[in-house]
Amino acid sequence: MSLGALPAFLDEAVHIQWAERLWSEGRIAKPVSAGRLLAVAAYGVAVPFEDRLLAARLVSVFVGVGTLLAVVALGRRLFGARAAWIAGALYILSPFALVYDRLALSDGFLSAFITLLMLGACDLAERPPRWLHVLTVVSIPLAFLSKVSAVLFLPTWFIGLALLSHDRRRVLRTGALSLLAGLAAAAPMLVSFLRTGREIAAQHIADPASGDGSALAATLADMGGWVVAYFTPPALVAALVAILVLRDRRAAWLGLSVLLPFALFSVFSEPWSARYILPTLPPFLLLIAGGIDRLAARVSRPAVAVVAFVLLASAEGLAFDKHLLTNPAQAPFPEDDRRQLVTGWPSGYGVRDLATRLVDESAPAPITVFVDARATRNVTAGLDLLVGRTDGIRLVETDLETAETLQAMRREAGKGGAYAVVGPRPEPLDFRAFVSNSAGLALRVQVYERPGGEWAATLFRVRF
Repeated sequence: MSLGALPAFLDEAVHIQWAERLWSEGRIAKPVSAGRLLAVAAYGVAVPFEDRLLAARLVSVFVGVGTLLAVVALGRRLFGARAAWIAGALYILSPFALVYDRLALSDGFLSAFITLLMLGACDLAERPPRWLHVLTVVSIPLAFLSKVSAVLFLPTWFIGLALLSHDRRRVLRTGALSLLAGLAAAAPMLVSFLRTGREIAAQHIADPASGDGSALAATLADMGGWVVAYFTPPALVAALVAILVLRDRRAAWLGLSVLLPFALFSVFSEPWSARYILPTLPPFLLLIAGGIDRLAARVSRPAVAVVAFVLLASAEGLAFDKHLLTNPAQAPFPEDDRRQLVTGWPSGYGVRDLATRLVDESAPAPITVFVDARATRNVTAGLDLLVGRTDGIRLVETDLETAETLQAMRREAGKGGAYAVVGPRPEPLDFRAFVSNSAGLALRVQVYERPGGEWAATLFRVRF
């Protein structure tokens, strides 16, 4: 998927907006209360660039490359050089990685540091510790700074220490010290999150003792869609075969590193998207790589066997990849991801075309665009990201139904180009009738829709 193929998703625009406010105004409350400080700070690199979306997505790509390198290193540590390259190939071909390693979100950061933490578990389990292992101590706070849901992935780290070590007592003791040091480093942000992140927590944390089980059933149904779409049936079969072929502690650890976060999320959380379980992708692919490596060692032409097995495991994912690279709107996303990225109100489809039209309209002379502040947030945040710094375009976010806005539109119409953008809002607005009641004229320029036909926004030119 090229970096510009998928329009700016709402959460991307929000991350970049937070980054800009963090670095220009020192406003840290939002990223801390959302538990995503590290990613937001990193996307500050994109702030000086004209195309902030492209720059931020490049940052995400670099983080994805880091995850890939960590997967290769962990594969080498667990199974050897051949399995390491197999795991790397599987990661590159994975549609799950292809989607989320190219979007300016926080989940790629979390996946990178959880994978590094797994690498640190191997280090703790196999080598006599001379001091608190830097990789582990650094990865724990960075994982929490990436996203506080890191807490749901930490148990698999301790399981790895227990399964892989020969001197279990010593290793678990050292691991506990490493965890305490890492948590101490992350404590300031965690304390701030606990104080200010109640709204985010309320949206995502479920009480397993309450309710009739409908939330759990809905989460499990969503997860089933994620597994089929992103992990794919051929790869799931390959993982099961790998467990049967390997039958050792490495396979048990990798398998639990996939299954346990799914179980914890389903019981204690209400995740909205597959990206919440992105850190389960590396152990899943490493498990498959270990199985392929073991099977290839049993045949006379292992190189040919490796290529054949990789292609078989990735067969369905390659079809997904093709759509992502050519036309993301046609890609077989799971239902909730398709709603957020393509067809639903958080999607950037429609808004991107609107931004392109505004650039064209501003070519002859500067224009002022009044954007409905009561529209869905993807309209206001998306336009600010795409054309907020464009010469000749001045965006004014305002309530279009007020007398003050009408006066402002009258003034700007007298100067030249005055436009208004109306988007989906809680209460419908007949903007043309509203303007005509004040002796004005709202000329509809174009209506913008998302794939599937859902209304995204309408652009009007306003005259008096």
